[in-house]
Amino acid sequence: MINPRLSEKLVAAAGQIRSQARTYGATAVDAARKSALRAANRVDAVKRPVRVLTDAGLRLSSLSGRYVERILGRQAGLIEAVIDDGAQRLKAAADADNLRSFIDEQREMVGASRQRLGKELRAAWGITKASGRDLRDLATETYAEVVHGRKVAAHKPRAKRSTKATKATKATKAKTARKHA
Repeated sequence: MINPRLSEKLVAAAGQIRSQARTYGATAVDAARKSALRAANRVDAVKRPVRVLTDAGLRLSSLSGRYVERILGRQAGLIEAVIDDGAQRLKAAADADNLRSFIDEQREMVGASRQRLGKELRAAWGITKASGRDLRDLATETYAEVVHGRKVAAHKPRAKRSTKATKATKATKAKTARKHA
């Protein structure tokens, strides 16, 4: 026969163990819920940067497509100009009455070719500069939006001063510097 006192102690101990098990179980479930909620919030927070980076990728693709289109168009114009120059030189050579007139005509054409080439190169450089600014703005905006969660205003280009105004300003500054020296 089992001692009734011992039986009561065993029943009480079993009750305490069940109570502690319920408490531990509830604590474990609560911790698991909180962890799952934090994980869900983190996963949800990734949507915005992914959206921002996707939009930036689309804008980058558009920018590079425009750049390639513009630069290839400029190169096509340059190649056509070179072909035209070559054809004009050949025609001038065929029409020359003597060596002196041939040389004079070719010399004049070299100057015109140099000016045309300079103009084409400046235009190509302008395309490259504009594309560089656009890429810089895209990178700056994307970084600010992903890292800081806010949009920034695009870089505004400085107003270009005319060459005459720039020369006049430099001349005025030089006069002022000489007076104070």
